[in-house]
Amino acid sequence: MFRSEFGFILLLLLGIFMVWKPNVLWKITHFLSVKDGEPTGLYLYVVRLIGTIGIVIAVVWAAVYFLS
Repeated sequence: MFRSEFGFILLLLLGIFMVWKPNVLWKITHFLSVKDGEPTGLYLYVVRLIGTIGIVIAVVWAAVYFLS
């Protein structure tokens, strides 16, 4: 029970973070490999898209979990 709840809460929070702050995610990912670099527009779009998909999956997962 706890694992499933933890999973969709974690997915929801990660998705929100990806949509809200993709620049921070890029800096965390590339802090050792790139100096003073910036993410491309395509990267920002893809990260926001994946974050949105993650939010949708987490909401559907939570709905199925609580309604079943």
